[in-house]
Amino acid sequence: MEPVQKINRQHPGSIRPGTVAWVFAAIAAFNCWAVSLAFAYSELSLPFRSPGDILPFPALYFIEIAGLGIAGLFSVYFASCGGTAQVQTTPRQGIFPAGGDAPTDAPGLSRQRSFWAAVPWICAGITLTFVILGSFTIGLYLIPAFFAYLGAGIALDWWEKGDIPLHFIYFISAGIAQSLLVYLFVLSLL
Repeated sequence: MEPVQKINRQHPGSIRPGTVAWVFAAIAAFNCWAVSLAFAYSELSLPFRSPGDILPFPALYFIEIAGLGIAGLFSVYFASCGGTAQVQTTPRQGIFPAGGDAPTDAPGLSRQRSFWAAVPWICAGITLTFVILGSFTIGLYLIPAFFAYLGAGIALDWWEKGDIPLHFIYFISAGIAQSLLVYLFVLSLL
């Protein structure tokens, strides 16, 4: 008897959406870090400036933007390394991870999604706030990060069959929350 061969349903040379999400997340992380460091350096390189002169603002914004780069990169990592699992819905038989001999489309199984696929959408909403509110300064340089976060979020949702309308709500909510936070920061300076 011949051994049973597994069928590869992807075309040879096709790119997985997880790889696309990694590329987008890496672009966004690099852009966030580069913009934060470049603007912090430009603030500190002015004559008669000390690190205390940029505290608390704009240093907190620079730290937040750099943190967005890390959060977006880690979210794609955690979403692609087991962010979803197949769960057996029969209560007596317990939970088992997908893989091995467990069929993925068997009746009685449901797919549980992780929250990690929503984090790039949240990062995109926060970055959009910086793009709009800082449009004459730092915002123009964060446009690539914004589009890269959107690309990573769409790629992860396509890969995990995620809930794009719910993640769009997270995107809008994160943008509103960040704009309120910036408004409160500005009010605290007055």
